[in-house]
Amino acid sequence: MYIPGFSYKCFETTCSCKRMNEGKQTKLGDSILQDRTVLLPDELLIHILSYMPLRQAVSTSLLSRRWRNLWMKNPNLMFDAYNIFGRELNYVEQRLKTLQFVRLVNGVINQLVSSSSICVSTFSGHYELSGEVVSFIDRWVLFSLDRNVQTLNLHFRKGTTIGSWFFPPQMASPQTSLCHLSHLRLGGCEVVPTFGGFKNLKLVSLTSVIVTDQAFEDLLSNCLLLEDLFVCSAEKLTSIRIPESLVRLKFLHLYLCHDLLNLELNARNLSSFTYIGPKLTFSFNNISKLLILRLGWIDEVFSQLMSKNLQLHTLVLDLDLFFEKFDLDYEILPTLASLKVLILSVVSLSGGFLGFINFLKAAPSLYKFGLHLKGPSFYTHDLEKRLCEKFRHENVREIELSGFLGQKGHIELAIMLIESAVVLEKMTIVPFGKRLYLNKWCCEKPEKEQIDAIRKCADQISSKLPATAKLEILEY
Repeated sequence: MYIPGFSYKCFETTCSCKRMNEGKQTKLGDSILQDRTVLLPDELLIHILSYMPLRQAVSTSLLSRRWRNLWMKNPNLMFDAYNIFGRELNYVEQRLKTLQFVRLVNGVINQLVSSSSICVSTFSGHYELSGEVVSFIDRWVLFSLDRNVQTLNLHFRKGTTIGSWFFPPQMASPQTSLCHLSHLRLGGCEVVPTFGGFKNLKLVSLTSVIVTDQAFEDLLSNCLLLEDLFVCSAEKLTSIRIPESLVRLKFLHLYLCHDLLNLELNARNLSSFTYIGPKLTFSFNNISKLLILRLGWIDEVFSQLMSKNLQLHTLVLDLDLFFEKFDLDYEILPTLASLKVLILSVVSLSGGFLGFINFLKAAPSLYKFGLHLKGPSFYTHDLEKRLCEKFRHENVREIELSGFLGQKGHIELAIMLIESAVVLEKMTIVPFGKRLYLNKWCCEKPEKEQIDAIRKCADQISSKLPATAKLEILEY
């Protein structure tokens, strides 16, 4: 099973040594090692191969006749720079090696096509490709669908789209097997209306894609088992309607879809919802089971949304993306009786400190409060009036303050938060910014000198902590 382009050097050396020792059996260690490999079942060897880069797994076919086809039985195929070339490549290196990448992937696919009994559970492709090789991408997709793939991950252009790459492939027909596909992640393509084959999809993730309203609606109408929907940077998508028929939908995440104007939700089992982007026309019905909410803006619609979600546990507001200061009217806030975690990301508290206090008052059962500030300073005159507020929160036990630089305003804010939390157990200081990017927390790593300066403030802050509370400075 020789595939042109792959490096077999290490295994050729192994095989050469093996041939030299054949028939001699003079070394006890060699005999023991040989017996051990013979005793291992194929299933275990295949499992071991699944943890190896693809290029190395393919190379094991040279070890012996038994190993010749074992790599082909690995149900998980990962085609990226590391698995093909043995190391990560930057954007320029990937583009320079495009033809080599395509040739090697085609070589693997050709070997697998020769065996009709091979099934593929997961097919993943992550590489920077261009429109010139779209026909090969279509062939890879059709191969995986023909082998009853369950998870399909395809990201062949970062941050933009390949104009001539369509999904499903235009050469696909109603006879193409789509019924086994349960997880679909696409990046860099144009999603086109389908022929109703995606009936078992549980997860759909679309990143940097082109998708019209019609194509998106067509996709959702056929995904009655859908549980998780993720859309980021989708072009031409102006309206999203989540129909009542998606009774299993639990997670909905929408990021930076700048063409989006309308959003309609009707998902009675939705437990987590994220919308980060400009304001839009937002209507909702029957989402009373929502537990986690993350938004990039707040207004009257936000207030209505809160009032209908009595079970809400976690609220994350990323106001640093589209608002320069925290100066909104919080008199419209309803009581968030069940809210346990509140995280605010803002650029500045200027002009809105009192509103910020009102927000905390609206969550009487709050357990953890996080304030992540992206601006250079949040010292305001409102801080000077904090003693006049006499605000006390009876349940907050954990506070996290990021964007902390050790300046006077920062220390004043930390002390004010400590004094307001009468049962505080833990105060966490995060130097510089911390933000939730997509679904992962990201932090800027501070310099050692900056960490040292912040540590000098620790004594001043610690002196204000209750005797049972502790201060933690995250250095990352």
